[in-house]
Amino acid sequence: MNKKILSIVLIICFFITPVSYVSAKGNDHPHASEIPGNEKFASSTDYVPSDGPSVSARAAIVMDIDTGLVLYEKNADNKMYPASTTKLMTALLALSNYNMNDELTVSSTALENIPTDATTMGLIAGEKITVRDLLSGLLLVSANEAANVLAEGISGNISSFASLMNQKATEIGCTSTHFANANGLHDNEHYTTAYDMALIARTVYQYSDFRNIVKSTYIQTNKTNMSSERDLWTSNQLLYDVNDFYCSYCTGGKTGYTEEAGECLVSYAEKNGIRLVTILFNCDNDERFYESKEIYEFIFNNYSYIKPLNDTILDNINTCTDASYLLNNYNTLLTHEMPRYSLDTNVGFTVRNTVSESDFTITPVINRNVLTGIAGYISVMYNNKEISRTDLYISARLDNISKAELKGSAKKTQVFLEVLKEHMINIILAGIIVVLLIIILILYKLFLKIRRPNVHHYSGKRKNNNIEKKSFNTKKSDNKKEIKSQSSDGNKDKMLKSRSIGDDNKDKSLKSQSISDTIDNLLNSQRSDVNKDKTLNSQSTSDTIDNLLNSQRSDKTLNSQNSDHIIEGKER
Repeated sequence: MNKKILSIVLIICFFITPVSYVSAKGNDHPHASEIPGNEKFASSTDYVPSDGPSVSARAAIVMDIDTGLVLYEKNADNKMYPASTTKLMTALLALSNYNMNDELTVSSTALENIPTDATTMGLIAGEKITVRDLLSGLLLVSANEAANVLAEGISGNISSFASLMNQKATEIGCTSTHFANANGLHDNEHYTTAYDMALIARTVYQYSDFRNIVKSTYIQTNKTNMSSERDLWTSNQLLYDVNDFYCSYCTGGKTGYTEEAGECLVSYAEKNGIRLVTILFNCDNDERFYESKEIYEFIFNNYSYIKPLNDTILDNINTCTDASYLLNNYNTLLTHEMPRYSLDTNVGFTVRNTVSESDFTITPVINRNVLTGIAGYISVMYNNKEISRTDLYISARLDNISKAELKGSAKKTQVFLEVLKEHMINIILAGIIVVLLIIILILYKLFLKIRRPNVHHYSGKRKNNNIEKKSFNTKKSDNKKEIKSQSSDGNKDKMLKSRSIGDDNKDKSLKSQSISDTIDNLLNSQRSDVNKDKTLNSQSTSDTIDNLLNSQRSDKTLNSQNSDHIIEGKER
């Protein structure tokens, strides 16, 4: 029975245990239609804004690197084959796991399964080469074997590295991405979306070593134990000022191509404080370079970066409704000053040029727990919709808590709340599991408690039977003792009878009456106890009657002998 209950518990836990998975939310991210000013151009075409350039790319997106806002998109959530733009994820993991001067040895397995027409940098098995030179070959000439060398150095084999790539993709917010290799050679299970690739490209761009490599048109590698210097030229045509694709504000990028993926390009550009990353998947021929350049020109001519909090005045915050509780909590008899606040006025975002700072509403929201160091936040609204927010810090207080301590405490609190929010579903599910297990345990104990009285009942019956048997044996032995006692009393009476014939006759009649009374009493006792110990009491009564009759006979015999002796004495 215990095994069955345990099996039920395990089955319940199996079905309700939280399962880690990659969500396919797809559309749950910022869209170009949400950019202030783009609401006028959010329909009538398959790309947004509708006044932007039409591109041949099957999927496209432009993302603000600093804010994550989407400024332009076309089928940004469609699953696409990324080809060699995959190498951006490989570079991201390499930069987070290696030092640039680390030296790796090229294995023979890193050179396997690479088609003869695929791009390489000519590595040789047994060659020792630095991570810096491997990344240069990976990002400029799209060296496929360089990707394998970097992957094996981190995870030991390509399969394990692909798992690490997928894990990292999930960490940075990708919801529709799955990698099967480190270089992007075609695999049906190797895919992503324009939006997910923008997240990857935005993340890796934070590394200065990455930016220095991708902005270069030419890099010469160092000599190795098996090769002289290698000359590496970028495949990103936007960087060459000698062709029609040249884009003066392009700061780098990564190309990709397979027959299944088509022409792909990830590129970066910076101008007027705006930093952008553009993704184009499955373009016609070399249109990827021309279309990327056209998109950048449209964005920089029609969008601007604003900082609506630059002129925000915080002196009147203590008089707002949300802050009135602070005034009520101060003792008017004490000398004190109200808290002073500070915020990051450099917070900004990209909007259409038709939108001005006066179109935004700045609203302070005050928290009641000011001890964390964060007094609340400033909400930036556009058309009654929140576009951005930034924390509002307490910059001065009467106690001795420093501003740095307050910010540190606030940061820890914020991180804790973010982690709690992120794992809330798993925490709730874990709590449900614990409650179910407790309920199952209680039910199991109740089940055992219900069963135990039956066991005690049967054992109690056995004990009662044993007690009854013992009681019966005790009664039987007492009866025997009583009979013996009566027998001994009879012998004494017989000796007295021998002294006188007259007395003897009286004793006989008395004894006869006594025996008769005893028999009657025993018979009555037998009838009253017949339901309890009928068979045993009958036997006891029968034995008692026999003993008494025998005693009577012996008395008669002795009396007869005594009479004979007396007669003989008289005769003598």
